[in-house]
Formats: sequence, structure tokens, C-alpha cells
Amino acid sequence: MNRHNKSYQRIDRIKEQLLRELSSEIQALKDPRFGIFTLTDAEIARDYSWAKVYYTVLDNEKQQDAQHAFDAAKGRLRNALSHKISLFRMPELSFIYDTAEEQARAVDKLLAQVANEPPIEE
Repeated sequence: MNRHNKSYQRIDRIKEQLLRELSSEIQALKDPRFGIFTLTDAEIARDYSWAKVYYTVLDNEKQQDAQHAFDAAKGRLRNALSHKISLFRMPELSFIYDTAEEQARAVDKLLAQVANEPPIEE
């Protein structure tokens, strides 16, 4: 196995651990603004300078509240992660609402509409 693939495997392992630890720490905060959330994915810079963490919330109307809660807790979460994950640099966290599920529903709706239309005759 070459060295390049190993680094991607390490990033993937760190990403999984980051998501797991973040989820646990956020739940421990017991801030009602988070609501029911799911951390869906993360992107981490190769030099560990930043991490984009994607999330969804069960109630889309509470997305703004959740975003404010994530933004307010960034520093505290980063500090807690530094005690649980051993990295030479703990990444700066940014939380981004994941719209992939909404986009998938919109595409499904469009496909259903197209399927229900009568065929075009030439």
C-alpha cells in the first residue's frame, strides 16, 4: 500500500472519530436549540487547520436556532475535542446545514411528476 492511500485512511478514521465525539459532546451540552440533530458528514483539511461539519435537524423550522447553537458552542466543542482526539492541530470547526436530503426529496418529487405525465407521441 502506498503512502498516499494511508493518509486518506487516516483522515477517514479521524473524520469518523470527530463526528462520534462531537455528537456526544453536543448532546452533553443539553442546549434545547440543537433540537434533534444528526451530524451527516465532515470534511477535514489535510493539514487539520479546519473541519466543516455537516448537520441536519428533524424540524427544518428550527434550523436557524440550531445554527446559532452550533456557532455559539464552536470554541467549547473544539476544546473538548482536543482532550479526546490526539492531533498535532485541532481543526477550527464550522457547522454547515446539509441540504442534500431536501435536494433528494425535490428530485424524487420531480421524477414522480414526470412518471405520471402521459407519454409524448411523435
